[in-house]
Amino acid sequence: MFYTSALKWTQPGTEWLGNSLSPNFLGAIIFCGGASKRMGKPKAALPHPGGTLLQHIIQQVQRLTDDITMLGEPPEASVTNFSGRVIADVDPHVGPLVSLRNAYQNDQFSRECYLLLSCDLPFLHAEELFLLCTGFESTKDGAVPVVAGNWQPLAACYRTKSLRRALAELPVNEQRMMKLCDVMDLEPLLDEVYPQLWQLQNVNEPEEYIRFLKSVGWEQS
Repeated sequence: MFYTSALKWTQPGTEWLGNSLSPNFLGAIIFCGGASKRMGKPKAALPHPGGTLLQHIIQQVQRLTDDITMLGEPPEASVTNFSGRVIADVDPHVGPLVSLRNAYQNDQFSRECYLLLSCDLPFLHAEELFLLCTGFESTKDGAVPVVAGNWQPLAACYRTKSLRRALAELPVNEQRMMKLCDVMDLEPLLDEVYPQLWQLQNVNEPEEYIRFLKSVGWEQS
């Protein structure tokens, strides 16, 4: 469900925001696989003022880090000129948690923290990502936004060591991303405190995407 229909998307900036982060601090993993059953078409390839929804997310992440991994094969024409890593899903129907576990078992993620982002965040600005990766204490495992009372584990920042430990603790057949929140000591960032976090809401259904299109003055295509 959308946070509110009254909030509008605004054009994001393009300036680099990573100067205050240490060079090896932050990376990002963008989940672009999956069946998109509720949307009825690949969400990564949906039109967006930034090109496609996936292209917009990459553009905003690039304002913070050049270490970007796409997890799952992106739909054709959803992204251009991407020079980062692409790790194919073993099975696109098993969900992001299983895909993440498989990727961590078979690849090296060397940054101290990683943003985990779904590819269906049309309102996303890099400023909210910066808040995520700087909004938790050194004793915490990461930070997760809580928008309209809902935790958003696929718009969050996690310490790499903590994420590896949590993935090892969870049952191998566990598929729910929210279970990460149960086995990690995460800092909840509440939208009551940080109102701008509404921009981390995702779109799962055609009606939600249409509402986004109306917010940017586009007709439904």
